[in-house]
Amino acid sequence: MPLILSGPGLMASQRVSRQVELLGLAPTLLELTGIEAPSSFVGTSFASLARSGAGEGSETVFSEAMHSGGRRSRLGVVDTWTVTSCRKDGWKYIHDSEDNGAELFDLTHDPNELVDLADQRPARAAEMRELIEEHRRKVDREASKLDPDDSGPTAPEDEVMRRRLAALGYL
Repeated sequence: MPLILSGPGLMASQRVSRQVELLGLAPTLLELTGIEAPSSFVGTSFASLARSGAGEGSETVFSEAMHSGGRRSRLGVVDTWTVTSCRKDGWKYIHDSEDNGAELFDLTHDPNELVDLADQRPARAAEMRELIEEHRRKVDREASKLDPDDSGPTAPEDEVMRRRLAALGYL
């Protein structure tokens, strides 16, 4: 998916082909504004790519989409399910949690993802699946460290703001 960044100190009118992941966007934006990312962030900043085009992209990139709303399948109706993908070394693996389905594509020879090679390349599919499982464990470990009651930073209470909110019926 394309990402366009613009601002002072960033490379102008350049295209960078190295892959990055959305988990790296928040650390990147924080670094570009001079703020250190919290250690709980799983993603890695790609600010050096935005500044000069130099530096490494991510060797392995994950994406995940959670779906809800009921999906009819051979297993009945599923309320929520997750589709997770992993890209590495010119390969893309997609895992569907609803039916434990898997797809594997050789992006070098099949950039449009038309030929599923999961059955023909089971070792590669298993390797990519393990990368996804390892990534999930890492994210779960970091998530378990978060305080579920912590809603994040809040603005200081201000009497004027309280009156406005009360007038609007929020308090």
